[in-house]
Amino acid sequence: MRTLVLPPECSGEGRHRLTGKPFHHLCHVRRTALGARFDAIDEDGGRYEVVLVAVHEASCDIDVVPVSPRHDPALPRLVLYQGLPKGRKLDQIIRQCTEAGVDEIRPFFSRYTVVETRGNERDARKRERWAAVAREAVQQSGRATIPRVFEPVSLDAIASVREPDSIGLLFHEAPLAQASLHEYLTGSPQTVAMVVGGEGGFAPAEVDFLTGEAGYRPVCLGPTVLRTETAAIYALAAVRTILREKPTWRSD
Repeated sequence: MRTLVLPPECSGEGRHRLTGKPFHHLCHVRRTALGARFDAIDEDGGRYEVVLVAVHEASCDIDVVPVSPRHDPALPRLVLYQGLPKGRKLDQIIRQCTEAGVDEIRPFFSRYTVVETRGNERDARKRERWAAVAREAVQQSGRATIPRVFEPVSLDAIASVREPDSIGLLFHEAPLAQASLHEYLTGSPQTVAMVVGGEGGFAPAEVDFLTGEAGYRPVCLGPTVLRTETAAIYALAAVRTILREKPTWRSD
């Protein structure tokens, strides 16, 4: 285990008792030894060093000590707008993009989305599962924050959440790009919003809306048509690699 996500009642300095899924994950899945030290974060991104000090039949005791935040190079906030796929493909997208450093995942419905029943108990369970997938990916990857996974919205809502000092990128299989991805990212945006379509892609009118009124800049990832779950991690990895390497760019 690289990072334990502490439940709200166990964050903060001192001795705490883990029960339920966190206890099961720590002691039964990871088989953590008594006295082991490991990193932990809380839901707000606070960082801690934790020691396993006692194991009981259905719980364990841990000592929690706050530690200083990591000094990673500052990157813009990375937001993925993901066309809602069928089945549990979004689980895979959340898991992979959490590992790769996304800050927010905002699913959306578009014309070719296969819409399942919404507004009921099943949807609430889906949202709980998505949040759990993100937490599990944080624990596996060791990243220092937990990304937020939002409730699905309509495609029109994407235009209303753009912020000052942000750039929006539409990843599309057609060669619509007006510049290279490097050129798009040469400024100093505070937020990079990436839009990836679902299995059916986008209708022509949706592409016109996103690249026109909504202000997203088209990016082509190559000549092949990618699955939506492949396109999401491909787009995020490309953007994040470029942003991390910007300090090494040369102007000559």
